[in-house]
Amino acid sequence: MNTSAQDEMVRQGIAALTSPKPHGGLYSFHRYWGKKPAEPVRFLIELLSEPGDMVCDPFLGSGVTAREATSLGRRFVGGDLNPFSVKLSSFLVRPCVREAYRTELAQIEARLRPVIEASYGVTPEGTVSHLLWEDGRLSRVWMRPVGTVRRVERVLVAEDVLLAVRYEDVTDPGARTLRMFDNARINAHSSLQWSDLFTGRALHNIRLLREAIADIAPPLREAFELTLTAAIGQMSRMVFAISGRKGTTGKTPDRPEVGSWTVGYWRPRRHFEINVWNCFASRAARLLRALPHNVESVAEAPLIRQTDALDLMKDLLHGSVDLLITDPPHGDRIPYFELSELWNATLGLEAEMEREIVVSNARTRGKTTTAYVTDMSAVLETAADRLKPGGAMVLFFNSLKKAEWEFLHRTCARTSLNFVGICPMRYSAGSLAQDSRSGSMKGDQVLILSRGPLRADKVACLQAMPGWRDGQPPE
Repeated sequence: MNTSAQDEMVRQGIAALTSPKPHGGLYSFHRYWGKKPAEPVRFLIELLSEPGDMVCDPFLGSGVTAREATSLGRRFVGGDLNPFSVKLSSFLVRPCVREAYRTELAQIEARLRPVIEASYGVTPEGTVSHLLWEDGRLSRVWMRPVGTVRRVERVLVAEDVLLAVRYEDVTDPGARTLRMFDNARINAHSSLQWSDLFTGRALHNIRLLREAIADIAPPLREAFELTLTAAIGQMSRMVFAISGRKGTTGKTPDRPEVGSWTVGYWRPRRHFEINVWNCFASRAARLLRALPHNVESVAEAPLIRQTDALDLMKDLLHGSVDLLITDPPHGDRIPYFELSELWNATLGLEAEMEREIVVSNARTRGKTTTAYVTDMSAVLETAADRLKPGGAMVLFFNSLKKAEWEFLHRTCARTSLNFVGICPMRYSAGSLAQDSRSGSMKGDQVLILSRGPLRADKVACLQAMPGWRDGQPPE
């Protein structure tokens, strides 16, 4: 690249790695654990590959790499053993069009909104929107007056209790049984079931939405399945009530604020029950704003598979990949399959938990650091042979545990890959876990390896990144 192009690439790279923007558009409508910002991914794809090149991601996760590579005109192949990841990634690279979604949403609203709202209570003044539960008992009620979006508290009446009791016998949303493990880190236990996480009324209404969505023809059905899973956490008992927060006047308001489902399966003793239709409609509105009016065709459709990372690598031809860029499991930081179980079960998807590459605090899973290092080493050693000469491998990774870096040292020792260097990358947004845990990490490390030497201009761009270090992988 010429000097001006290289200078512009450096400028973009510095901004992408040091101050990525919060997720927006399609990236913002659905949560995914440890989602990477799009800007660093796009920068590295642009720098280390050319249009028409083959880009591979064996750990798809939230689908950011798949969408960025496809939008940049690269051929893409990727996979993930988590079926929910495959569904989300496939949607991101080929979303439905806005008008089709709007039309179907209007039909669902006409059919289900009155039924769902009636389960909470509707009067000429408005509809119940939030109910506060404390130690298993209803304590306060808020409603949304007709013609406004603001909620107001009203007196708890006998009808509120009767409506809640009416659905007590509903124990599931018509979905498969949850498969949970004893894992205190994410507040889960093996006996955890739907009725532990949701009120009977919420489960009844989720069932109505599931049944309506099942009647929609693909591929539009996938958009509504993801709308439901994007909203389902906020429909649960896991929405905590925030109290004691001082306002601008310095006084602590009496009214508790609505929190959100954060991470894991914590069921606070004081929690909100939110109107299921409002949760669904809010998430649908966010997706609707992000959907394109038209979907542009691509020269070669991306190949996205539900598969083990090692199997994906074995199926690729030797020397066929120009760039492998991925965010692999970071040791014990995130038990992806355990946290995704709520989404997978809602959609009737089965995850092969026994084959997940991860370190888990759920001891019965046997997901140890030793097994993790062995599995990660096998994936990357196989991937090394799939790179073309001059091809690059990019890993987004970080861990405070030295043993979890061992796979990288093994890969460098057992393959012909060169370790080009490493630089830090900040997250685009913090999380409750990051903000509240002492010593928690605020970003990842970007690790660059190559099969043979990289072009000098590409190396020069990398060396201009803040915090860049040449040489050996971290000890």
